[in-house]
Amino acid sequence: RGALAGAAAATAVAGTVDLHVAALIGACAGLGFVAATLALANVRIDDALNTIAVHGVGALVGLIFGVTVTDNGLLGVVYGAGAANATSAVGWRALGGLALALVVLVTAMGVVGGYFWAVDWLASAPPSSGGMDTA
Repeated sequence: RGALAGAAAATAVAGTVDLHVAALIGACAGLGFVAATLALANVRIDDALNTIAVHGVGALVGLIFGVTVTDNGLLGVVYGAGAANATSAVGWRALGGLALALVVLVTAMGVVGGYFWAVDWLASAPPSSGGMDTA
């Protein structure tokens, strides 16, 4: 599953980085997957398929590296590749990434909050007195 997180991260920057940089991005996403899996286990969130760790961390790592190491990213500005529009591209990418992270966070909080509200609501319902079989 760590390799899948690496593939998700490297796909975010496909076509803009060299092979060795994509391998480094994938390795970072794999390590992030392990850290996220352990963190989710510590806070007792049951993610049986590790979807949050695989796709969430993979996308986040890909986003971070996409903003920083591509030709129009921060390192592109430092090394002079595409310096004309690079600073505005980095700003727009960072703003888009933050907006996406905010949407995902709010959606996840809504889903988790709705789940706990439904569990509390179902647990507080009075028990049935006899069911449908009593006449």
